[in-house]
Amino acid sequence: MRKNRFAAIFASAALSLALIVSASGSAAYAADSTVKPLWEMDHLSATSSPTGYSPSQIKTAYGIDGSVSTGKGKTIAVIVAFGNPNLKNDLAVFDKQYNLPDANLTVHDNGVTEADSGWALETSMDVEWAHTIAPDAKLFVVNAASDDSDDLLSAVDYAVKNGAQIVSMSWGSSETFSQIDEDSHFSNKNVVFLAATGDGGEFPYWPASSPNVIAVGGTTLKLDSGGNILKETAWSSSSGGTSFLESIPSWQAKFGIKSNSRSAPDVSFDGNPQTGVSVYCSVEQDGESGWFRLGGTSLGAPAWASLIADIDQNVNYIKNAGSLYALAGSTGYSDSGNCFNDIKSGSNLFFRAAAGYDSVTGLGSPQAANLTAQAAADADLLANDATTTNTSTAKSSWYSIWSPYRRWPR
Repeated sequence: MRKNRFAAIFASAALSLALIVSASGSAAYAADSTVKPLWEMDHLSATSSPTGYSPSQIKTAYGIDGSVSTGKGKTIAVIVAFGNPNLKNDLAVFDKQYNLPDANLTVHDNGVTEADSGWALETSMDVEWAHTIAPDAKLFVVNAASDDSDDLLSAVDYAVKNGAQIVSMSWGSSETFSQIDEDSHFSNKNVVFLAATGDGGEFPYWPASSPNVIAVGGTTLKLDSGGNILKETAWSSSSGGTSFLESIPSWQAKFGIKSNSRSAPDVSFDGNPQTGVSVYCSVEQDGESGWFRLGGTSLGAPAWASLIADIDQNVNYIKNAGSLYALAGSTGYSDSGNCFNDIKSGSNLFFRAAAGYDSVTGLGSPQAANLTAQAAADADLLANDATTTNTSTAKSSWYSIWSPYRRWPR
């Protein structure tokens, strides 16, 4: 396996990757870098108070009712490199600002001896917003010892072996042939894996392109002060499209997606940093610390991970991306069963958003209350079907053995 596959996903002077500030003020790496960041900053200057969307605004926008589903009983693993040495303090500041309960947080340092400011900021965002959406879930942060591919995937394996039920990965790289074998890291049927598709506006990164992973893209989400959606479009920097190496999974083929290859993303979440969320980080970013407005598809991965914890709090319905397609309904849906906000406008470099599934926003962004209700209804239906099937099978087996009227196959 090639080392440093995920190296320099986030800012690191030691790797000599030039950090460029675009005209819009967002962060991006030089064009000659082979690895692109999966978070985006609206501005490099920190502020003393929040400037991005608040938890209440995002919850209102996406129908996340924290009084009903809180992720209780679920363990969400957040996989990062290096981590944030001030994470618990940063989370406490965030929670106090937004009147959130104390988090059930465990951090596995994994022998980390280095620090990286960009990864620290990513860690703060992932954990603060995972806690926002699933406040009663257990958060299990696993710090990979480095941003080498071996270390990041080992961190995934460690999380799974130690009880993670949902795994969030806000990192990735361009596809390579080795990924087919590496997909096995995400093949545990008892764990749901999620990853960001990337922020380059191009084809999706791996591991998001793995059929074993729920791929999360980004939107531009415009809200009023109360959190009501004014407009939601595809974010131009959200990566998406078809994999060069992965075959189309059965649940996408059954849904009617016309391709021989895995298509990503599966779902989306607010990603444009100009319509980003508030994040608190005390680790300096180019000499600045405090409140930042952040976005990127890396926001969507932990957000959807926590949303799945909410949905599965009582039903254990979501097994993989196929479960989300089942909730969306049939091909060409017009309202996605009221479970998703169908994004119909906007584009990235190669694809346009359109009615139904598209290669920029997938099925769309969440309508969380409807997703939760529909998953509960479908789980009840499946349970009833299983009971009926088992009873019928048992009766049929008994009858075939003992009935004097049994008819042998001809």
